[in-house]
Amino acid sequence: MSLTAEQVYARATTALSQAPSVQVTGQTDSAQPPSTDFVLHFQGKDSAASLRIGAEDVEVRIVDETRYIETNGAVWSDLGLSSYAPRFANRWLEFPPGTATLLGGFQTLTSSLLAWGGRIDAARIIFAGFTPTGRPAMVSVDGLACYALSSPTGQRLFVNESDFRPVSYVGAPPKLDTTHFTYSKQSNGPEAPASPTLLPRAPRVVG
Repeated sequence: MSLTAEQVYARATTALSQAPSVQVTGQTDSAQPPSTDFVLHFQGKDSAASLRIGAEDVEVRIVDETRYIETNGAVWSDLGLSSYAPRFANRWLEFPPGTATLLGGFQTLTSSLLAWGGRIDAARIIFAGFTPTGRPAMVSVDGLACYALSSPTGQRLFVNESDFRPVSYVGAPPKLDTTHFTYSKQSNGPEAPASPTLLPRAPRVVG
């Protein structure tokens, strides 16, 4: 059966969501600064994400459906809250069930950062603006037979022909940032941080 690019893409996103263990390494389109360098690890329903956004460092973990985030001082400085950095920078914060709000506020920022820990949400961020069209081409990527999907704006996604798992994704020109996907059968997933801090009251409410 000859598949359209849209059909291959739908199978690829499903395969990505169902793979037991996935590591994703790449960078968002640096044509829209600041770019985000990321390393993501998904193990079943648990996950870990390391983000570098300009000078900001962010770590996210989701373990047993509990969410955690750790940021460096640059995040607090960029929020105009440098005085909070000594108390909360480089400390793990734990989020109870419900709406995630950093320090009780900053809902928009916190939700966007924690989204990197959700497998489906992270895929939406990485593939943002990608709309494959036409029929896929067949190419070899690292020795694997792959479907090559292209969008009108220049992004390309390479999908393993045998299991429909994404292999790599290339952003739009001129930057051509590449995201790599690797899969394993390992059973050790991310662990919850030791002694995380429960969220204190907000210094102010933003977004």
